[in-house]
Amino acid sequence: MKTLVSLAALFIIIFGCRYAAARERVRNSLPVWYANDNVRYFDGQLPPVYLRWANLESEGALGITQTNENGYLEVVLDFYQLRNDQDAREVLHHEMCHIATWGSEPVHGPAFQTCMAEHGFIETR
Repeated sequence: MKTLVSLAALFIIIFGCRYAAARERVRNSLPVWYANDNVRYFDGQLPPVYLRWANLESEGALGITQTNENGYLEVVLDFYQLRNDQDAREVLHHEMCHIATWGSEPVHGPAFQTCMAEHGFIETR
Protein backbone atom coordinates (compact mmCIF):
# COMPACT_ATOMS: atom_id res chain seq x y z
CA MET A 1 0.00 0.00 0.00
CA LYS A 2 2.86 2.40 0.83
CA THR A 3 4.34 1.75 -2.60
CA LEU A 4 1.05 2.59 -4.30
CA VAL A 5 0.70 5.84 -2.37
CA SER A 6 4.32 6.76 -3.14
CA LEU A 7 3.82 6.07 -6.85
CA ALA A 8 0.63 8.12 -6.89
CA ALA A 9 2.42 11.03 -5.17
CA LEU A 10 5.32 10.81 -7.62
CA PHE A 11 2.89 10.77 -10.55
CA ILE A 12 1.16 13.90 -9.23
CA ILE A 13 4.46 15.72 -8.72
CA ILE A 14 5.81 14.86 -12.18
CA PHE A 15 2.67 15.81 -14.06
CA GLY A 16 2.15 18.89 -11.90
CA CYS A 17 5.63 20.09 -12.87
CA ARG A 18 4.93 19.45 -16.56
CA TYR A 19 1.67 21.38 -16.31
CA ALA A 20 3.35 24.31 -14.55
CA ALA A 21 6.13 24.44 -17.15
CA ALA A 22 3.62 24.45 -20.00
CA ARG A 23 1.59 27.24 -18.37
CA GLU A 24 4.73 29.34 -17.88
CA ARG A 25 5.64 28.86 -21.55
CA VAL A 26 2.20 30.18 -22.56
CA ARG A 27 2.59 33.13 -20.19
CA ASN A 28 5.93 34.14 -21.75
CA SER A 29 4.79 33.66 -25.35
CA LEU A 30 2.38 36.61 -25.56
CA PRO A 31 4.84 39.31 -26.76
CA VAL A 32 6.39 36.92 -29.29
CA TRP A 33 2.99 35.93 -30.67
CA TYR A 34 1.92 39.56 -30.98
CA ALA A 35 5.09 40.57 -32.80
CA ASN A 36 5.03 37.58 -35.16
CA ASP A 37 1.32 37.81 -35.95
CA ASN A 38 1.50 41.57 -36.42
CA VAL A 39 3.98 40.94 -39.24
CA ARG A 40 2.21 37.84 -40.56
CA TYR A 41 -1.35 39.17 -40.68
CA PHE A 42 -1.06 42.96 -40.51
CA ASP A 43 2.23 43.65 -42.35
CA GLY A 44 3.62 45.03 -39.08
CA GLN A 45 1.13 47.91 -39.13
CA LEU A 46 -0.35 47.43 -35.66
CA PRO A 47 1.13 49.73 -33.03
CA PRO A 48 3.15 48.51 -30.08
CA VAL A 49 0.81 47.71 -27.19
CA TYR A 50 1.14 46.69 -23.58
CA LEU A 51 0.42 42.99 -23.21
CA ARG A 52 -0.43 41.35 -19.93
CA TRP A 53 -2.25 38.47 -18.28
CA ALA A 54 -4.89 38.91 -15.58
CA ASN A 55 -7.98 37.30 -14.13
CA LEU A 56 -10.89 38.60 -16.24
CA GLU A 57 -13.56 36.37 -14.73
CA SER A 58 -15.39 39.33 -13.20
CA GLU A 59 -15.51 41.02 -16.63
CA GLY A 60 -16.86 37.85 -18.22
CA ALA A 61 -14.19 38.03 -20.92
CA LEU A 62 -11.29 35.97 -22.16
CA GLY A 63 -9.50 39.07 -23.42
CA ILE A 64 -9.95 42.81 -23.52
CA THR A 65 -8.37 45.70 -25.39
CA GLN A 66 -8.41 49.02 -23.60
CA THR A 67 -6.42 52.16 -23.03
CA ASN A 68 -4.43 52.15 -19.83
CA GLU A 69 -3.97 55.04 -17.40
CA ASN A 70 -1.21 56.49 -19.62
CA GLY A 71 -3.42 56.44 -22.71
CA TYR A 72 -1.65 53.53 -24.41
CA LEU A 73 -3.43 50.55 -25.89
CA GLU A 74 -3.30 47.48 -23.69
CA VAL A 75 -4.31 43.89 -24.39
CA VAL A 76 -5.20 41.78 -21.38
CA LEU A 77 -5.77 38.02 -21.66
CA ASP A 78 -7.25 35.82 -18.96
CA PHE A 79 -4.49 33.52 -17.80
CA TYR A 80 -6.86 31.43 -15.69
CA GLN A 81 -9.30 30.53 -18.47
CA LEU A 82 -6.90 30.29 -21.45
CA ARG A 83 -5.09 27.07 -20.70
CA ASN A 84 -3.35 26.27 -23.97
CA ASP A 85 -1.53 27.98 -26.83
CA GLN A 86 -4.33 27.63 -29.35
CA ASP A 87 -7.01 29.20 -27.16
CA ALA A 88 -4.74 32.04 -26.05
CA ARG A 89 -3.65 32.75 -29.60
CA GLU A 90 -7.24 32.81 -30.90
CA VAL A 91 -8.19 35.36 -28.27
CA LEU A 92 -5.06 37.39 -29.06
CA HIS A 93 -6.09 37.43 -32.75
CA HIS A 94 -9.53 38.69 -31.73
CA GLU A 95 -7.91 41.47 -29.72
CA MET A 96 -5.56 42.30 -32.59
CA CYS A 97 -8.60 42.97 -34.77
CA HIS A 98 -9.84 45.33 -32.05
CA ILE A 99 -6.52 47.16 -32.30
CA ALA A 100 -6.71 47.25 -36.10
CA THR A 101 -10.22 48.72 -35.96
CA TRP A 102 -9.75 50.87 -32.84
CA GLY A 103 -12.30 53.69 -32.77
CA SER A 104 -14.76 51.94 -35.11
CA GLU A 105 -18.32 51.69 -33.88
CA PRO A 106 -19.88 49.39 -32.96
CA VAL A 107 -16.96 47.56 -31.38
CA HIS A 108 -17.84 44.21 -32.97
CA GLY A 109 -19.31 45.89 -36.04
CA PRO A 110 -18.61 45.58 -39.76
CA ALA A 111 -14.97 46.75 -39.66
CA PHE A 112 -14.15 44.28 -36.90
CA GLN A 113 -16.01 41.43 -38.63
CA THR A 114 -14.18 42.18 -41.89
CA CYS A 115 -10.83 42.05 -40.06
CA MET A 116 -11.67 38.71 -38.49
CA ALA A 117 -12.83 37.25 -41.83
CA GLU A 118 -9.96 38.64 -43.92
CA HIS A 119 -7.39 37.04 -41.65
CA GLY A 120 -9.27 33.78 -41.18
CA PHE A 121 -9.46 34.24 -37.43
CA ILE A 122 -11.83 32.04 -35.47
CA GLU A 123 -14.44 33.84 -33.38
CA THR A 124 -13.88 32.77 -29.78
CA ARG A 125 -16.70 34.63 -28.10
